[in-house]
Amino acid sequence: LSRTLQALENEGEKVVIVGPVPEVSAYVPEALAKQRYFGIRKDIRPALPEFNRRQGFVLGVLTDVARKYPVTVLYPHRVLCPEAHCMVEQNGYALYADANHLSTHGAGLLTREMEAAF
Repeated sequence: LSRTLQALENEGEKVVIVGPVPEVSAYVPEALAKQRYFGIRKDIRPALPEFNRRQGFVLGVLTDVARKYPVTVLYPHRVLCPEAHCMVEQNGYALYADANHLSTHGAGLLTREMEAAF
């Protein structure tokens, strides 16, 4: 990563790195549909402390490269996890297309940060 970032810096390229997205323990669209259809109230939201524990190494690396190179790092969890748990739906829309990839609606929540980075 350092060699790549150094080469991009040498070329004068603008670099934006998107950090990890919190993983959900269930296939989100299916789980939300079952909740609505069957009235099941199972909380599938990832816990922010668990995300931080699992992704601690990656988050540390991103912090280090942001200190050493002229890069912008976007942290999706800062938007998706406003409290102790991360959101999986908003206004009736699933924020994930599966268990760990954002849906169009989920990615849309990052629009402001993405636009500011460019």
